[in-house]
Amino acid sequence: MFHDPRDGLVGLALAATGAGALWIARRYPAGTAADLGPGFLPGILGALLLLLGLLMAAGACRGPRTPFPVLQLRPLLAVLGGVVLFGLLLRSAGLLVASSALVLLASAGLRGAGWRVALIEAVVLGVLAVAVFVHGLGLRLPVWPAGLPWN
Repeated sequence: MFHDPRDGLVGLALAATGAGALWIARRYPAGTAADLGPGFLPGILGALLLLLGLLMAAGACRGPRTPFPVLQLRPLLAVLGGVVLFGLLLRSAGLLVASSALVLLASAGLRGAGWRVALIEAVVLGVLAVAVFVHGLGLRLPVWPAGLPWN
């Protein structure tokens, strides 16, 4: 089997994704070199992904055997909880509060992360999210919590 199970399993997943892309791309015409069809890019990318995945899985069969790492639940649950909290807060609390809450909860998954640094990151990334998505891209997202007089 694999000497490095992480690389082996990721390689097999990439190869399966590439094979799936090739399977779907077969339905579309590839076209010619002068007039590329809708199946050309998915076919090329699927083939490259399949090749990369197989090379990665083959490389995982060589070298010293490494144990499979233990799944750390705290970071996983913190990041997933942050994303869920963002989705729940976006409409009622606004983008600034929701993105700041996401950063705070996700940073709670790191051991040894200071709350002062996490709070500064949350404020900076919340302001950047508003600047990029609302002002830069012009998305119509609520910035502040609902019910405030300046909304």
